[in-house]
Amino acid sequence: MSPGLRQVILARNHAHPTPSALLAPSALLAPSALLAPSALLAFDGFSTHYCTLEAMRTQGFSAGALMTKFEHSIECQVGRDFAWKFWTNVDNWAVVDPAVEWAKLEGPFIAGTNGRVKPRGADPNEWKLVEVEEGKRAVIEMALPGATVKFHWNFADMTGGGARITQKVTLEGERTAEYEEGMKLLEQGIPSGMERLIEAMVKAASG
Repeated sequence: MSPGLRQVILARNHAHPTPSALLAPSALLAPSALLAPSALLAFDGFSTHYCTLEAMRTQGFSAGALMTKFEHSIECQVGRDFAWKFWTNVDNWAVVDPAVEWAKLEGPFIAGTNGRVKPRGADPNEWKLVEVEEGKRAVIEMALPGATVKFHWNFADMTGGGARITQKVTLEGERTAEYEEGMKLLEQGIPSGMERLIEAMVKAASG
């Protein structure tokens, strides 16, 4: 799935969750990384021969904030085209993330198409592709009470081969500040989710 999206999905399946819980991965099951992973580890240089990861918080939280965002990037030897095709094949989301039973896209991978993902032991949840630039970038959107969370994915070629994959998460809305705790957990979990994604890509490319 998309590192980060699963965390949101797992949280949404809790009865009457608080705003923070809606984005909090661990309070769920242990979100993982596609959307909502588990307690994940911090990136520890996984397979440094293949990839490196860097993270950047682009904006902090404040009581009156209407938006908050952060991003993570990974560089790996897998080519951009291969990485894009692997990620946009949503069947791979369940392969990458053991907490996901299945993921489905209700049409082609283009802007306007809706998707569903089913965490194990929970009901399916919906999300939507709101922006897609074939082979380069896509934005997944999910509505939350009083806010909207978006997962921005960018795939770029690297000089000498390989790809740089960046995921930026943005949260906007009148209740943004109430999701501070959940966003912090999401930020902590996404690196290990992207690490898992890259590991699966490298394995598929070499297999």
